[in-house]
Amino acid sequence: METVIAFITLAIGVTIAGMIMGSSLRNMQNAKNRVMAVNLAREGIEAVRNVRDTNWLKFHSKRRACWNNMPSVKPDEICDGSEPIRPGRYIIYKQGGFPDKTDPSTYRWLLGDYEWAGLPTSVLPCIHDGDYYHNTSDTFTYRCNGNTSEWENIGSLSIVDIDPIADTNNDTNYVNDPDFYNHLYAYPESNNNPLGSFVSDTVFIRTITIQYVDNIGNIYGAGWNPADDENINRMRVTSMVTWHSGTHWFKVELQTHLTDYLGREHLDG
Repeated sequence: METVIAFITLAIGVTIAGMIMGSSLRNMQNAKNRVMAVNLAREGIEAVRNVRDTNWLKFHSKRRACWNNMPSVKPDEICDGSEPIRPGRYIIYKQGGFPDKTDPSTYRWLLGDYEWAGLPTSVLPCIHDGDYYHNTSDTFTYRCNGNTSEWENIGSLSIVDIDPIADTNNDTNYVNDPDFYNHLYAYPESNNNPLGSFVSDTVFIRTITIQYVDNIGNIYGAGWNPADDENINRMRVTSMVTWHSGTHWFKVELQTHLTDYLGREHLDG
């Protein structure tokens, strides 16, 4: 009887110790994911800032109208103020130059639509590679992967090899280096495979929400065209990263305001 009681006590102790260790490992992994999510969200904010700064320098003669121009990879890109970044949700990703996407000197940040009209809103069988649908229940947009017959969230981040002419891990393979977190797909279809060779999936999903704010705090969201009033020169950028661990979802959200550098007090200059 004493031996049985000793074994039961030992078993209980081992079980409790195992549960504590398992919980500690999960907490460590969650803490690691949160740190990575914060940095990915910060990168989203800085990427949009880079778009603003690029526009400010590139279209210096039309800064008031073009500071928020929708970015393009075309080397002969021009701006007349008619294609601003509209309020809405986007993915922001790195893509190579046009037409040669393997030229590292022309890599730049681009915005891809995350929501748009005309897509199916209920789950369909994934049959045709490159089909899209927007799920109104979870607010995510998905692309059909014809190889796996599965719908893939276009906001999901993957680790990719962004530099096909460098072997950063020194294994003599130039397209398998875990260089960068990037989206695999963007919409429209011509922007699929924005940059790099696929290396591995991650648990992270990143979306960028763009809104505009006037001098008294009114928010201009979906449906408003920034080209209608260039005096509203404050862009509110929200970078959200979500990830899952088991059956639980977690979220990190960062926000900032960007202007055309002239400031709210100099709307006439």
